[in-house]
Amino acid sequence: MKTIAIIGSCDTKYREITYMRERITAQGVDAIVVDVATGSAPSFGYDISREKVTESFGTNWAELERKTKGEKISFMMDACAEFIEHLFWEGKIQGVLSAGGL
Repeated sequence: MKTIAIIGSCDTKYREITYMRERITAQGVDAIVVDVATGSAPSFGYDISREKVTESFGTNWAELERKTKGEKISFMMDACAEFIEHLFWEGKIQGVLSAGGL
C-alpha cells in the first residue's frame, strides 16, 4: 500500500492535519504525520515527533529551545527535508503533503 507523509505543526495545525489524514486514508492510502512544530504548545496526532526529526539531523530538541522562532523554523526545514528524503529512499513513503499557515 502507498504511504503519504503529512508534514505540519501538530501544535497549531493538528485539526487540519487530522482532516488531511482522514481524507487520505479514506482513499485507501496510508498516512504518517511528521511534527515540525517550533512552539512551546503541546503537539497532537503525530506519528513522528519533532524530537525524532531533530535527532536524525544530529541535534537534540532541547538545544533548539533557546533559539529564535526563525532559527528553529530554518533548522526544521533542513532537518525535515533530509528526514523525508530518507523515508522516500527507504521506500517508506511515496508522497508528501504539507500543512502550514498562521
